[in-house]
Amino acid sequence: MHLDEELKSRDTLGDRMKDYEADALKHNMRVDEYVVIRLDGNHFHTWVKKVKMKKPFDSRMISAMQTATLRLCEKIPTCIMGYVQSDEITLVLRKGEKAESDPWFSNRVQKLCSVSASICSIEFNDAVREQFGEEYVEPAYFDARVIFLPSLDEVVNNLIWRQNDCIKNSVSALSHSLLPQKQLLGKNSDEQKKMMREQCNVNWDDLPTVKKMGTLVHKQEVLGEYNGVQFKRGKFFCDEQIPRFSTDKQFLVDAYNFKLEK
Repeated sequence: MHLDEELKSRDTLGDRMKDYEADALKHNMRVDEYVVIRLDGNHFHTWVKKVKMKKPFDSRMISAMQTATLRLCEKIPTCIMGYVQSDEITLVLRKGEKAESDPWFSNRVQKLCSVSASICSIEFNDAVREQFGEEYVEPAYFDARVIFLPSLDEVVNNLIWRQNDCIKNSVSALSHSLLPQKQLLGKNSDEQKKMMREQCNVNWDDLPTVKKMGTLVHKQEVLGEYNGVQFKRGKFFCDEQIPRFSTDKQFLVDAYNFKLEK
């Protein structure tokens, strides 16, 4: 299946996810549903120009966004995983279905948005200073929105939706860095990829996975030690070798249901 054919369903999927976002504004403290928080860079179009971001993909920016996502996953007690691409982060929180899994801030939407955006802004700016140096321009800020999803299937679909957006933007960013905008006007992703191959001898498929598919922050099993006793625990890490979610949904289901091996 061609890339654009697969992304045709994006409109329907996107509309459904946006309906969930609108619905979340009408309700509060829904503890029986899955919670997804999406954070976006506020006015990043202007901000990236001021920091003189390298086009089409700035490794410093990718690293800073990964760090912010990792820190969010570590600091939000009910966070299961995070997906990051470009200037946006999607966080998946554990469903509050057990006494030991009380929802973060009881799923109060204003709290979820304000605190997650605050953490993200602080951690991203710290990471930017490490990547760009102490003399970079004014701080960057993030906003947040919360959606409640009725099933794990819809959580997976939400991440598919965001990764589809990542893929489309990745193709566009690379093509616009190589070809005149006038030539690209009205061209879809498959046409852009063909033009890059034929005119520039550049194959988008050869890009590192992180620049095509984004990064998933989830847990892996590691060994810990306390008072000389070793134990297994889950630790968040940035996974840059992720699959196409739409063709490997089980990868996301397994990441959500991460369990330590006995």
